[in-house]
Amino acid sequence: MLLPGTASADASQRQVVGSVATVTIDITPEHVGEIVYTLGAIAAQRRARSVEALPSHADGGVIIRYEKGIAYVQDVEPVPASAGHRG
Repeated sequence: MLLPGTASADASQRQVVGSVATVTIDITPEHVGEIVYTLGAIAAQRRARSVEALPSHADGGVIIRYEKGIAYVQDVEPVPASAGHRG
């Protein structure tokens, strides 16, 4: 039996995974921070955790899971412009 709103909440949480987020409040392994991400035309702000420290305004954090109201993000290193190109 599904509780009212459960199916749509689960679906929206799955849509968030893979989104790129900007850190707005520092995330440390010990403390919850905050991120902003855009899904479609809607910007959202969520509490976030990470296994690594992510400073505020860090770009490239990707949401890897979402549970109990907290987004879990992982830092993504930028790919050099020359990667994959052979001179």
